[in-house]
Amino acid sequence: MGRFEKWSRGLVFLLWGGFLVFLLEPGGGSLRLSRYLNPALWWLPAGGAAIIAVSLLALLRRPAMGAGPVSLLGLAPLAVQTGILLLPLVYFPAADSSRLSTLTYGMRTVAFGTMATSGNPERPGPAWQGKGPWNRTIYDSPAPVPPMAEEPDTGFAEKTLVELAVEPERYFGRRVEVIGQVAREPGLPSGQLVCYRFFMSCCAADSQPIGVLVASGQALGLADGTWVRVRGRLVRGELAGQPMQRIDAVEVLEIEAPAVSFMYPPF
Repeated sequence: MGRFEKWSRGLVFLLWGGFLVFLLEPGGGSLRLSRYLNPALWWLPAGGAAIIAVSLLALLRRPAMGAGPVSLLGLAPLAVQTGILLLPLVYFPAADSSRLSTLTYGMRTVAFGTMATSGNPERPGPAWQGKGPWNRTIYDSPAPVPPMAEEPDTGFAEKTLVELAVEPERYFGRRVEVIGQVAREPGLPSGQLVCYRFFMSCCAADSQPIGVLVASGQALGLADGTWVRVRGRLVRGELAGQPMQRIDAVEVLEIEAPAVSFMYPPF
């Protein structure tokens, strides 16, 4: 291995290792990794950084060969290889400042939950619509999901949109509070909108919006993509002729975007 090849490989190892460590640092109240990858998979970049560190040490201990003169033409293939390996890092600043938007929402299948008739004739009842986070029916077991135990209706129970989508029967008639972004679906009645949030199973590339209908005259002036806190009672609604859960809101408050905009599976 020549001197130039050794140092070019060392540069690639050093920059990529530093990038993976950077992803594991806290930023905005969470790992920077959470913008691109499920935080539960932190061991992937951590393992990658460890492998790169070992490879870099082995490279530095290896003696360089061929100390003679090298022409620029001879270095061209090495320069091209190094540039290709470092090219993804050049795009990182742009990716770091970008966020999934209502444009992304409109281009992906939206999971509103599960009040439509199941396609399984042996198990009628609510079924997951679209490509849900676990792609399953609500009643995956023979026994239906029991409703929540009766409790004093004195406040709003803070729930995720995943909970309302996967097990709405538990929360119908309850006063709930959710956080999400505003979107408007074609054909929605006046005074209704969608409150959604992106669900990430593995990485940002596979994330999918999960939402709930919201009925409230308070939100008419909110722009698409605005982050809101919705408080109200979960009831049975309808979208495009299909029964869907809906929050009859008593309060829709505009809020700052949370440090972590995604929802994740519980693992």
